[in-house]
Amino acid sequence: MFNLARTALWYALKDIVHAEKPSILVPEYVCDVVTHPLIDLNFNIIYYSMDDFFEPIWNELDQILKVHKVDYFLLVHFFGQPTSLLNTLIFCEKHQIKLIEDNAHGFRGQLNNKLLGTFGFIGISSPRKNLEMSEGGVLYIMGEEFNSEITLKQSKTTLFQKLKKYLLNPKLFISIIRRRFIRTNTNYSNPLYSFENIQGYYKLNNEKINIIKNADWDAVLNNSRDRWETLLPILVTKYRLNPIWLKPFPDSNPWCLPMYCENLEHRNAILLHSEKNKLGFMSWPTLPKEVIFTKPLNIIRWNKLICIPLTNDKYVKNILNDTFK
Repeated sequence: MFNLARTALWYALKDIVHAEKPSILVPEYVCDVVTHPLIDLNFNIIYYSMDDFFEPIWNELDQILKVHKVDYFLLVHFFGQPTSLLNTLIFCEKHQIKLIEDNAHGFRGQLNNKLLGTFGFIGISSPRKNLEMSEGGVLYIMGEEFNSEITLKQSKTTLFQKLKKYLLNPKLFISIIRRRFIRTNTNYSNPLYSFENIQGYYKLNNEKINIIKNADWDAVLNNSRDRWETLLPILVTKYRLNPIWLKPFPDSNPWCLPMYCENLEHRNAILLHSEKNKLGFMSWPTLPKEVIFTKPLNIIRWNKLICIPLTNDKYVKNILNDTFK
């Protein structure tokens, strides 16, 4: 296993990519860190559009293929939901494009009794998110979990490494100090506020591997879906949020529950209230800079999207007892 899912992606691609500057289709609405290994490996990133239900806009993809030769298609199972998987498999087979599955939001989720991440040529997943760990990424190649020896240094969570992480990302350090000690308000309106620099690539240490392997994943999956169904009607009535999907896929493992706010002001008011009352609401994601500056429709979506973690009961209890007006 790897320290992060993005490390798993980098590790898989660094040895199997032989074409000079291969091209990859990447959703515009994606977390910036997913692009880090692609930039490192000199990929030509071609962004494709999504609708508000996180489905690719297929006619635009057809137009892209008339202009560009594409080698890979990155499909993100947003929030652990494989909404576009079957259509993407058909699309990739038709155009002879290799599928890369990003299942960072839904480790151990399944579709038709098959693990998400194992449908594509390469798949990555991030069990750390579902277990609220700092590290933990998994790689699948050709439908099988990668269990061979990893020729990387082992990650160590030392005080020095934590300090190094903050020195490389001073904005992150300042935001943590403000939230924990100064209590000034976060700049929720800035899409670059949580921007991360490229981090190091490591294999996971044995202690964290054992935590992931020994977790009760059936319970994790069932609890996440139960929290979704418990919270959704409350979020609609109490916070005036609009759901993207009413229910999660039956065998999925949703990391969080995505909803749409009325506008940026509504979203920011909820985020501020959440920070003060420990409700767990968050904006998502930090978009790639190229998307932020050249594709404004994604900022419109970002201004309205809010996510509620489904990783433990404390957020559920706090939301149930909350009085938001």
